[in-house]
Amino acid sequence: MENTNVFAVDPRGYVVICSEKQMEEIYEHHPELRNFWATLVDMKSAIAKAQMIYKSTKGEKFNIYYLSRNGKNTELKVVVKFDDQNVGILWAAQPSSVGQRKPGEILVWPIMKS
Repeated sequence: MENTNVFAVDPRGYVVICSEKQMEEIYEHHPELRNFWATLVDMKSAIAKAQMIYKSTKGEKFNIYYLSRNGKNTELKVVVKFDDQNVGILWAAQPSSVGQRKPGEILVWPIMKS
């Protein structure tokens, strides 16, 4: 992937990369994120400072990170697709209602002990 850089490292030590092209595609799908709603810093923070990481309903390789927005009723939802070496590609980002998790999303980090 050309022009690909390390974008963030999550709390598990998994590296997430992102190309300029992928970033443009994310903004193309959700133009509301551009300029005011969610900056690159916000997306990186959602990954690097994740309090919880979920497995997506799209499959084992997709992880979801949520970033709360202070004083807002929305969160930033960031989706990363990982390969077998635990290197991820920033896949998508979009607004999400606070606390709303898609049915079937499974908490994968932190691992809760019973």
